[in-house]
Formats: sequence, structure tokens, C-alpha cells
Amino acid sequence: MEGKDLGHLKLDAVIGINGGSKRCILMHPDNQRLIFALGYSIVVRDLISSSDTFLCGHDNCVTCIAISKGGKYLASGQVTHPGFVADIIIWSLDDAREIGRLSFHKVSVECLDFSCDGKFLASLGGESCNTLMLWSVEERKALCGIAAALETAKCLAFYNNTPNMLVSAGASHLRIWEIDAQTKKMTPRDCNLGKLRRCCEALVIHPADEMVYCGTQSGDILEVSLSTGLFKRSGPPKRQLRAGVTAMTLIGSQLFAGTEDGQLFRLGTDTLSPSSVCQISGAVTSLIAAPDSSMLWAATSANNLYRIDARTLTPHLKHSAHAGTINQVAFPDNCSQILATCSASDVRIWDTRTYRELLRIQLPGVECLCTAFAPDGSSIITGWKDGRIRAFTPETGKLLFCIEQAHKDGVTAVAATRVGRRLASGGVSGQFRVWDIHSSSQEMLASRKEHRGKICCLRLRRNNIHALTAAEDGTIIVWDMTTYTSVLSINESTIFRSATYCADEVHILATGSDRKVHYFDALDGTKIRDFEVADDGDVHCISYQPKDHLVCTGGDDRSLRLWGYESGECIAQSGWHADIPHCVCFSPDGNLLVSGGNGGVIHFWHISEELLRKSSEIGI
Repeated sequence: MEGKDLGHLKLDAVIGINGGSKRCILMHPDNQRLIFALGYSIVVRDLISSSDTFLCGHDNCVTCIAISKGGKYLASGQVTHPGFVADIIIWSLDDAREIGRLSFHKVSVECLDFSCDGKFLASLGGESCNTLMLWSVEERKALCGIAAALETAKCLAFYNNTPNMLVSAGASHLRIWEIDAQTKKMTPRDCNLGKLRRCCEALVIHPADEMVYCGTQSGDILEVSLSTGLFKRSGPPKRQLRAGVTAMTLIGSQLFAGTEDGQLFRLGTDTLSPSSVCQISGAVTSLIAAPDSSMLWAATSANNLYRIDARTLTPHLKHSAHAGTINQVAFPDNCSQILATCSASDVRIWDTRTYRELLRIQLPGVECLCTAFAPDGSSIITGWKDGRIRAFTPETGKLLFCIEQAHKDGVTAVAATRVGRRLASGGVSGQFRVWDIHSSSQEMLASRKEHRGKICCLRLRRNNIHALTAAEDGTIIVWDMTTYTSVLSINESTIFRSATYCADEVHILATGSDRKVHYFDALDGTKIRDFEVADDGDVHCISYQPKDHLVCTGGDDRSLRLWGYESGECIAQSGWHADIPHCVCFSPDGNLLVSGGNGGVIHFWHISEELLRKSSEIGI
């Protein structure tokens, strides 16, 4: 698959963050670089130059990150499949490279932290592991490991000034650990919480190592003395944080706590009572203070990143992304400056020049499965998991019409004809339907059921007479839009994921679970050829660029590849993708390639002139 001399797709921009993972953002001690988890990788973003450095090495979603006190080392942990071991990677931030890989925890790594001198790294396994491990950073090997507690452990932190002391907390326990480097042992001391039974989700240690503050699921904050291990008090007195504390940080005598319902509180450590509060979107999963203490950074489960003024507690949304799998990306006809994406509960329209969000259409609790622009650009048509087709204005997001019960189990594909007011749709149950659209009414003209599986793709020919549907039952059907009958049926022993017409529409290109691109004759369905386009797993998406006759594919191997349409030669690849590509689309001018993944990350790739020259030399 790699080829002899492949070019590389140039990444112009990426939009996304692992907001659902706790402890997914950090600030470098130089106060210039913001570090955050993005899919299967970590991004180091220079806030001055707005440049990104990507740290790639994990084979699944990054769950937590930690940075050494001097900013020399970064550690990252991941989740993996049940029964397998989740890796921890130690990175050198000076030259952005992997310097060590540690493996012990099963399924996931819950939390990481460096000792204040940078010699030790502590890691906490997930619920199925629940082991506390101590690692030597210099030797990159385990020093010792022990069960964190009888109950599930959730978080840990080293002391700020003592390298051989750390604290762990979780369900019904809070433990202080002393490390003996000579004997390679960790000795726990349980804190006395009296009759309190709490599940601690976050903790922060006083700068002088006098107290530890624990945020709990029940919404109170516990103050415990580190010298005696005795419970001192809890607050706030009126349970204003009743949704549960999910993240905490400390600036001087001011304690900041984020909650499950998206509230951010400022509390004084002397009273543990809130003095101010602000509201942000999504549960607060990560909360950090800038090294100069002037601002806070907060990440939420809605994949939003906020910069918050620490003095006024005023939030500023700096970054927003989809919180689920991106099901489709779509451009309007003959317009490369606007892009639509759809995902869980929302549709978003982006400016491809600035990579900024222009419009968001939200339907909480309902997943948008597909989207397409009307040929004249007057509306954006969307299909939803609740079985409805909804059309909105792309400027304001105003609802134009809604087709109730368009497909019983969900609408998975939509397309509008260039002439007339007809709309074609496909559903989970394999039904193909055609609609007559008017401003005041929508009438179903035909309903056909020849697919036995979910229709995953629908394409209309430019003649407005034929429509192509590809389904997971391994069939591709071409429909006559005048008689509403099938005129061509193609069967393969695969699960089709995506299909498209070539430029002159004489060939149909399709991909699926067999890792191949299939070429079919669009007139009689004859198989012309096929070839493998991936190293392993399904190929989820395919897109054709008519200007330079390029084909792009992406799938489970987390790589995008460009192919010559005629030669079938791989001419370039992405080499990296933050998550598994789920959809891909060329811009109408052919200069931009946009891909969306299962982690909600949007990638913008530039098709350079150098790459096109190379492709012409190879002979596409």
C-alpha cells in the first residue's frame, strides 16, 4: 500500500478535541503552548504563531495527558479493546518525539501525573484494571505496582514539593501514598473521612502541600489535611454544586470547580463557598490554570474549549467541534468556500477559508445521519435518526419544511434533483423513496424496497433521470427517476460503505468491507476491475475529483490515500488521521479535501500543485 515514492497530503487545519476524556488539556509552563488530546493523537498548539505540532503514536483514543513540571516531558494514555493492554507514551517536547512506551494497564489509562522533580510517573488504570503503577521516567520501566483500592480509583496527583508522596481518590476512599525508591515500594495511608461516603472525581493539592481538595459526584468538596490524613470540612454548605464536581484547579486561595451541568464556580478555600459562577456548554471534563494565573482553560463533553478570565470568570469560546461521529461532509454546487457537516444532534456550516463555524443547527437527542445542499443553494437538506427529513436555510438555520416518518428507522441518505422539486432519500431498512417538494406540502411519489440492508450512499446523475444507491447488503441499484423502477442491479460479496460516479458518469466506483475499490460499468453493471486500497479493516468512504481525475479513500487503517483514476496507482497519502475516517469530500474546485472521523474531528487537506505534477508524472 505504501508505494515507492508517495507524496503526502498537506494538512491545512484540523478542528476537534477529545472533550469527552477527562484531563485532556494542559498548558505548557512557558505559557505559550496549549496541549490537548485530539482523537488518537496529541496537539501542541503555539498560541503566538497559531502553529500545530502533532504527536502520533497511539492506536486508539487518548484518554489523559500529563506534563512534567519543567515542561520537558509529556505523558499520554489511551483506551483499547477489552482484554488488551493500553499503552502509555512518554514524549520529549523539545523535539516532539516518542522516547518511551509503557504497557501494563488493561483496557484504559484513567489518570497520569509526574512527580515534582520529574523522575517518577504515576499512572492509574481504568475500572477493569484499578491498579496504581509507578514508573521511572529516565529508565522508562516500572518500579512497582499495587491495587489502588478495593473500590474504583478515579484520580491521582503528586505533591507539589515532595517527589515521593502522592494522593489517589475514588469511590469511598482517599489515600496518601509514600514512595520508597530504594525498596521500590508504595505504602498507602487511608484518610479518615468519618461517616462520609463519597465518590471523588477530581482532586487538587494546596501549593504548600497542606491540604487536598476533593470534588465529589454528590456535589460537595472535601478538605482533608495531608499531614494528619483527617477530614477537615466540606462545602459549599447549600450544595450549589449538586450536579457533581468533575474538574478542579487552584489559583492561590481561589478554588475553581467545574460541574456535570456545565457550571464553573469560584470558591474561597477559607469558606468553600461560591463567590461567582459562569455557565458553559457541556459537562466540564478538564480545567487548568495558565502558569501566569491570568486565565483558565476548560474543555467540556460537548467538545468545546473555553478560555476564561480568572478575575471576572467570563468565558470565551475558542474552539468548538462535533461531539460524535461525523456522518457526512457536503459542499454546495460550484462553491468551495462553504462546507456542511452533520453529526450527533447537530448540523454545522463552516467557512473553509477561515475554518470558522458560521451556523449551527441543533436538535438535542436526535442524530443527523446525512446532509446535502439543494442544487441552487437555497436550502440544506438533512436526514435524521428519528425518521424525518428536515430542510433549513443555510444563512439562518430556519426550518423550511419537515417530512414526518420519511423512513421509519432513520434517514441515511438524501439528494435533490437539479431540475424540478424532487428529493430522493434512502433509509436504514433499505427503502428508496422519491418526494415532490413544495413550500406548503411534501408528497411521496414512490417508495421501493429492493435493498435488504441499510442504504449508505445515494448519488444523482447530472441528467436527473438516474439515481444510484449503495447498501450494506452488498448491492448497488440504479433507479429510473421517471418510472421509479430499478434499471440496474449490482451484487458483490461485500458490505458497501460508499459509492460515487466518475466525471463522465460511465463508471461507478464503490468501496466497502473487502478493502477494495470496485469499478463497474454504469450502463450494464459489468465489473471492470478492482484493487485493494487499505492495509486492513473496512474502507468507509470514497470521493472523486473530476478536474485532475483523482480518487480518495479512507478507512479503518486511519489513513487517506489518493489514487490515479485511470492507473489505479497510489500517488499520495495522509500518513496520519486523528481518528478513523468516516466520510470524505473534494471541494468543487478540486483544491481542498475535507475528511471527518468517528471522533468528531474535521481535517482540511490541501491538494498542492507539486502533488498534481507528481501525479501527472506517474500517469493517473
